[in-house]
Order: sequence, then C-alpha cells, then structure tokens
Amino acid sequence: MRKLVWAALGFAAAALLAEYALPEPGLPYFAAALALFSGLSLLWRDGRRRPLAMALGFAALGLLAWWGRYELHVAPCEKLAGQKLAITARVTEYPQAGDGYTRLTVRVLTGAPAEKAYLYLYHDEMPPVEPGDIVRGTIKPTSVTERGGRRIHSFTSAGVNLRGYFTDGVEVAGRDDRAWLYLPQRLSNFVKIRCETLFAGSVGTFMKALLTGDKTDLYGDVGLYGDMRAAGMLHAVAVSGMHVLVIVNFLGLSLGHGKRTGLLSLPILAVFALMAGAVPSVTRAVLMQGILIAAPLFGRESDWPSGIAAALLFILLVNPMAIGGIGLQLSFLCVLGFAVFRSEEHTSELQS
Repeated sequence: MRKLVWAALGFAAAALLAEYALPEPGLPYFAAALALFSGLSLLWRDGRRRPLAMALGFAALGLLAWWGRYELHVAPCEKLAGQKLAITARVTEYPQAGDGYTRLTVRVLTGAPAEKAYLYLYHDEMPPVEPGDIVRGTIKPTSVTERGGRRIHSFTSAGVNLRGYFTDGVEVAGRDDRAWLYLPQRLSNFVKIRCETLFAGSVGTFMKALLTGDKTDLYGDVGLYGDMRAAGMLHAVAVSGMHVLVIVNFLGLSLGHGKRTGLLSLPILAVFALMAGAVPSVTRAVLMQGILIAAPLFGRESDWPSGIAAALLFILLVNPMAIGGIGLQLSFLCVLGFAVFRSEEHTSELQS
C-alpha cells in the first residue's frame, strides 16, 4: 500500500476512537503512547515495519488533532450553554425555513467565540438577509454535543461548534466588505430562482434539488417525495459524486480530454462545491475527482486508493470531528467497496 493510505488509515482510526470511545481528557496520553510505539517500530531494520510506524505516528496526530479541535473550538462554546449573549455575526448562507422556525448559518464576530454557528429564530419572521450581511441579536446557546442526555455528532461533524436561538429577534446591521466571497452562494440562489421561474410545480422542485442540493421544497412536497422514495430515486438529488462526474465528463466531451480541460475543471469543481454549500458529500467527491485530474498534470500516477486516502485525510485535517458524520462514514465505505469490487473484477479479467 502507498504511504498516503497508511497515513490516512491511522489518522482516521484515531479520530474515530476519539469521537466514539476514548475519554477526552486522556487523549494526549494515548497520543504519546502511540508516538512512542511508532518511534520504537522504526528501530527495527525490517522495512515492512515502516508502514506500521507511519500508521501509528499519524494515529497519534489524529488523537492530538481531535483533542485540540475540541479544546480550542468546541469546549469554549459548550461552557456558554444556557447563558444570554449579545452577538454580532456575519451571515454565510441563505436562511433555511423549517416547521415553525428559520435557521441562520453565521460566523460569529463579537460577543461569543468566533465560530461557525447555527442560530434559530422561532415563531417570528426573519428579516431579508443574504450571505455577507451583518446581523445582531441576543442568543441563548445550547449544546452541540448533547441532546436529551445523549451524545450527538451531527453539528461538530459539520464544523458547527455553536448553536442557539434568538431571544429578541434579529437586526440587520449592515454589510461586510468581503461580501464578494459569497459569490458561489449567490450563484446557487440564482439557479434556484431560475428553476422556480422556468419550471412549474414539481418539476421546479426537482430541478432545484438536482442542481443545487436544496431539498427544502422537496421535503414539503409529500407526493413528489413519496414517489421518488418509492422509485429509489432520492439519491439523484443528493449532490455527490454523480454530479461531479457529470460536470467532468461534460467538460471532457465539450473541450476534449487534455491538460487544459483538467486545469479548467479544477476551479469549476471548487465553485460547484461552494455552490452546494460545501457539504461533506460533494466535498469528498470534488477532492477525489480533483486528485485524479491533477495527478497527470504533475506527472504523477493517479489511483483510487491514493485518491480516497487523500480526500479523507484532507477532510479530517480540516476538521477531525468530521469522522462522526454518518454520511462521511457510509460514503467512504461505499466508495471503498465499489473500488475493491472493481479491482477484483479487473484482476479476474486479466487472469482469464
């Protein structure tokens, strides 16, 4: 196996243990023990021990990265649960309406730790806001790691370290000078509006979900949702590898399969990931496809084990607690299963 695969396996296994099994205060000590075993394994002259040393070394890094993420980002927000805080924040996504509430995704600027946050407004109307707007309000934080006495992983795995609800409404205080950074989100919203304009009824709902991954209206259309679920077609509107593959193949058919097309594909895939909200499913797909595209451009061999390992390692380096997301776990296991099946099938064909 390639070194990158061993590194990713060690880092991911350690992050998984930290997320579900190991006690948080003891993580630095477990990391030190793994680092010691990694160093001892390097003393053996047998070269076959080196992959084990690499896996153990990256496992130690995985434990430290998870512990550092929790201590620096999650724990300070958890201590604020139940308090009332007057905050200022920058809106990073368009509001999402739910049953009796509206959720606002923001980056806190003042009044609380500068973290990505989900803030909810119940039984009140959210003022018109767009990504890049500055909002003010009083919030009451709640835990992102526990609900009803049970451990939850959905918020921290998505990089959300603070959540709470507005107690006295929301005030729009202006606009950030860096609002241009949210151009992909505006483009996504433009596509949604055009889908509603060009396609009527259920067709517009389906097209909006298919192109942008916004399934809010789809969930509200009981008939359409039920029909798609019965037909086994819900995966078509889950923005993931299928959409990325369609984009890459379209560019290849339109512009030809060459280095120029590869170079053009990389920024387009990055913009598409941001348009889809940089959700884990599309981020994984873009990273894996991007590695496969970029490898030949730099004169390197592209192979599926390295692509999967690099995507997983990059995601966990950014947020080690992403390993707690069930979507990430199932997605990588599914891709790994398909890759192994295809590899065995290809080997059987060569042997025959």
